[in-house]
Amino acid sequence: MNILIAGATGFIGSALVSFLKGRGHVLTALVRDVNRASAQLGTDVKLISFGSTDKKLITEFENSEVVVNLAGRPLAPSRWSKAKKEEFFDSRVGVTKKMVSIMRECKNSPSILVSASAVGYYGDRFDEEITETSTKGEGFLADLCDSWEKTASGAEDFGTRVCTLRIGVVLGREGGFLKQLSLPFKMGIGIYIGNGNQWVPWIHYLDLLRIIDLGINDESISGPINCTSPKPVTGKSFAKSLAPILGAKILVGLPTLCLRLVFGEGEKVLTSSQKAYPSLLQGKEFQFIHEDLVHALNEECSPKGVKSPE
Repeated sequence: MNILIAGATGFIGSALVSFLKGRGHVLTALVRDVNRASAQLGTDVKLISFGSTDKKLITEFENSEVVVNLAGRPLAPSRWSKAKKEEFFDSRVGVTKKMVSIMRECKNSPSILVSASAVGYYGDRFDEEITETSTKGEGFLADLCDSWEKTASGAEDFGTRVCTLRIGVVLGREGGFLKQLSLPFKMGIGIYIGNGNQWVPWIHYLDLLRIIDLGINDESISGPINCTSPKPVTGKSFAKSLAPILGAKILVGLPTLCLRLVFGEGEKVLTSSQKAYPSLLQGKEFQFIHEDLVHALNEECSPKGVKSPE
């Protein structure tokens, strides 16, 4: 297939490029910095700039059977100023709106749009068991994800099948949550947030890539997909599992008040609880390679762990 990817240079996007190239697909990457992307993705991926003319973008979209949208500025813990929130919104909802508007102008629009979202859609739900049919939560992240998904779903108006990926905490040695968390553990101190009772809806990056592949190929799938392991864990359990792998001797809970003082509203990225289950995938009998957390952590943290998609 001819597949166009936005967000191809990020942690998940770059892994997806390798994954799809290995399956023989022809790839085009929609990027902001062509020179940087060329060095990262290689010469066998066609590159097109977000800043290209609409005419050129329409041509590239018409030549693509599938569009995968992973674009979005990282929500890593930081103080969320008004400008930061606008950046988070524009890099997700704004980019998605632009892509859907280009698709709308195509004579032959792509047949499939797989677009990222996040479990942040559900807000802070404590111990509630969450599936794709659960209601939207409250707060900035929930509102952001809701707008993101609704914007992507606009492509259904002209016959494109749309899948929205409600992605959990992605585990992989090359980036994301695990890379940020590893340093204190390697220094001997394992950390968790507050009392550690909040639920962490995690997923191994290889399983996320396989879910994207399923969304592309299974014509019966549309709408939201919870991209999480069927075995969520609490924050404290996560820390206890990671500690012996990285050599942490003690575990320390970081007070949520301290995080709130440092990050303000941005602390929600770390403190929200989502006990999310992949109900749709389980109904499809999707087989997770890494549904057990300890196995996934060993793969990504041990010296001989998984480094690239197979």
